[in-house]
Amino acid sequence: MKIRPAPSAPLRFRSLEIGKSLTAEKTIAAPTLVFGPRDTVYLSVATEGVSQGNRGGARFIYQTGQRVFESTQPVMAIGPTRTEFHIWRDAGWPLGRYRVDVFIDSVPAGGQEYVVEKD
Repeated sequence: MKIRPAPSAPLRFRSLEIGKSLTAEKTIAAPTLVFGPRDTVYLSVATEGVSQGNRGGARFIYQTGQRVFESTQPVMAIGPTRTEFHIWRDAGWPLGRYRVDVFIDSVPAGGQEYVVEKD
């Protein structure tokens, strides 16, 4: 009798956090939705399931609809895991509203709005 491995659940989005710094476990140290022009914006994306070559991504968009930055990377997961994305701008961020959208294999998974205000 052959023993078959239990079927694995496909990779799926659980949640996202946004803030100014990360912990060693890739969680956000102090979640916030308000940033200063010179802050680095960190995103921690929680997934669960088993990655089978999946790619996670984050797209940062300014209030005008202008794409500020987009990044993708492989998600290496067997069970719950976190993937980190971050952006900064040497010249500082324009004040205003932003949105970050996350996706798995180009399929939208979640999003969060945040704001850049004067220090």
